[in-house]
Amino acid sequence: SAFSASNALSNDHLKRHLAARNEPTEGGKKMLIERLSTSIEDENQREVRIALENEHCRIRDIEQKGSVYIASKNDHGQLGLGDLDDRHEFTVIPALRGKQVCHVSAYGSVTIATTLTSKVYSWGGNGVNPIVIGDDTESFALPQKMTKLDGEETVVT
Repeated sequence: SAFSASNALSNDHLKRHLAARNEPTEGGKKMLIERLSTSIEDENQREVRIALENEHCRIRDIEQKGSVYIASKNDHGQLGLGDLDDRHEFTVIPALRGKQVCHVSAYGSVTIATTLTSKVYSWGGNGVNPIVIGDDTESFALPQKMTKLDGEETVVT
């Protein structure tokens, strides 16, 4: 903890750490340790708050643009990225950029997305997806527009 690490420092070291943080440097060792610990905790809380604010901005940006970001295992093409490579960090699905996706559902290894204009896209299933026809990786590992549903009313449940 910050307290135990601070306790091992000399008064001079504590004062230098506090001065570097623009904190007062007067007082005994206990007061210096408490002041440094509080300063470190405040800094950590600011960093967490900034990270949360940044994450909120990213989520809002994603929602406004209608992009779809995905991360997971990908052994059946269920990520819609045109390959079978797992993704450990969120990655945008390029084929859905600008499509105004408003809802994404996944069942097993099949993924379906609907847009604000009632278009339906499907991918995944490792070539046995009953919705996506085709046995090559590109046909099942990339979002395919379900043209048979064009003009049909789509209901998201």
